[in-house]
Amino acid sequence: VAGRTSSAFTAQLGSMKINEEIDALSTMGLSPTELLVMPKVIGLLFVFPLLIFWSDVFSIIGATMMSK
Repeated sequence: VAGRTSSAFTAQLGSMKINEEIDALSTMGLSPTELLVMPKVIGLLFVFPLLIFWSDVFSIIGATMMSK
């Protein structure tokens, strides 16, 4: 998940850099880091524990079903 997420995010930032969208944000006085990076990092901090929890639950259920 981390590799796919980081490569997609890097591609998105790269295309924004080519289209000069990041420069436009800086010109407007907005921080590109706060606007583009921080929401995704905070979202991943919430989603990863939920993903781990659900995978643990379903693996226990699957192991229980297979053991019977």
